[in-house]
Amino acid sequence: MDEKSGNGVVWEKPQEILEDEVLKNYWQFYWGPPGVSSGTYYPWMNEAVSPTESQRREPTSFKEMMAIRKAEEAEKMKKEAAGKPKEEVLPCDHFLTTKNRHCRLSRVSGARYCAEHINLQDDLWVFSESQNRQPCPYDRNHTVAVAKMKKHLKKCNSRPLKEADVPYYRKSINSLSQKLEQIGNVCSSKPLDNLNIQTMSESEKLELIAEVIQYHHENVGKIKENPGIHPLLQSDFEKTEDNALRHKKQSASLLNIMQDCGLLKDSTCFIEYGSGRGGLSYELVRVLAKQGVKNCKIFLIDRSSPRYKWDNKAKRSDEFNAIEIERVRINVEDLFIGNLGGFNGLLHFKHIVGIAKHMCGSATDIALKSLLETTTDIQKKVSGFVFATCCHHRIEYVDFLGSDSLMPHFTRKKFSALKQLAAWATDGYYETSYIKEDIEIPETLSKVLQEVEAKCPEIRMKYCIGRLVKQIFDNARRSHINKLTGPNMLYSMLVQYVESTTTPENMALVARIIA
Repeated sequence: MDEKSGNGVVWEKPQEILEDEVLKNYWQFYWGPPGVSSGTYYPWMNEAVSPTESQRREPTSFKEMMAIRKAEEAEKMKKEAAGKPKEEVLPCDHFLTTKNRHCRLSRVSGARYCAEHINLQDDLWVFSESQNRQPCPYDRNHTVAVAKMKKHLKKCNSRPLKEADVPYYRKSINSLSQKLEQIGNVCSSKPLDNLNIQTMSESEKLELIAEVIQYHHENVGKIKENPGIHPLLQSDFEKTEDNALRHKKQSASLLNIMQDCGLLKDSTCFIEYGSGRGGLSYELVRVLAKQGVKNCKIFLIDRSSPRYKWDNKAKRSDEFNAIEIERVRINVEDLFIGNLGGFNGLLHFKHIVGIAKHMCGSATDIALKSLLETTTDIQKKVSGFVFATCCHHRIEYVDFLGSDSLMPHFTRKKFSALKQLAAWATDGYYETSYIKEDIEIPETLSKVLQEVEAKCPEIRMKYCIGRLVKQIFDNARRSHINKLTGPNMLYSMLVQYVESTTTPENMALVARIIA
């Protein structure tokens, strides 16, 4: 079809454009109706042009026409923005006490806080309604667009599970503190007479430190150090950048311990507690595939569902098809492992192995309880575990497995003070000497320093005292597990699995059990 302009110039439109009704409409929008005269203003050109000039720049496809429209809109927005004064971007009003500064993220429009700290807004409900958002009913720490609320409630990580939903859910089956809170026990986990380092006198602190050093010297002893990394993963460290090397090295070292303990076998079900993105399980899958281990499955247990999961990468690779991977979103305290993979799903395997990298505080005790204090049929199949522990300052006394082992030496009243001492290992004061030469030292501390200082010259440092407390807690857990498993325990130990420069939380609790 040909159309004449006002000056008699004939425009020949491409046939593919004429065949599409949508394109005809865009043609009218950009070029105007038939019969336009010379000098007409065309919006996408931003200038008056003659039909002959327009004809040379005529779009020949729908894609090209859409590109012209986008360019026009972008130019229009650019001009509008140039005419407006630039808005000042204010930082979040929340003060971070640990860093002694304000949060550096920018504020949400119309609020005092950033998206991370918006829950601190005094008028959160009013603000959220003005933004057409509301706090999530399951977790007030985040808000949701009202239009998407119904969809969000179905997938929110904080939504409560029910026993009818999944067979492995048992409310608070592994957590004593949660059970006590549910029945209203006022003595659940925080007795009112707890000792606090901040209110203790200097002499009382030194007396407590003397007890810690003496107990560690007599009951814990020397820790096995740096067992190395798994030989099948050695090549990774030749090409990995430092940024990713830290986590990879920890996983490779934990897998090397599992190899030495004989835990990487056929027909084994591995349960990773607190899996996060699943980095440890991904390295485990790689090792199992290279060794040709058969009939294995890995369960990744975590209460949230983070992005960029390593297990998704493993599932997409044909190299790892022989190893089944399943992610389970549940809080460990509600997990009954006997029904993972269906009712009595774990009975199909000969061995069950628990693994974890950085299980925080009481989560380690809760995970160990779920692994070792389950049904008899499952207990018989547990052949060991490797748990990298951390955050001992967050241990709850009623959940702590080693409370009975500590009781003769450290009462419940002193437990809170011990947790505060444990925080010294990671709070940044690595070079601070707490027991100084010029202070008056109690006789009990002076005597124990003479015994220990020759073997450990750094014993006066705050970080060293904190590490001793962490090792005391882990050793108490080990003692409880030895009693629990009885004659079935082949061996258990504490291992420093990487250097402290890689991570200050570098202790692992390891056990090999007859299964």
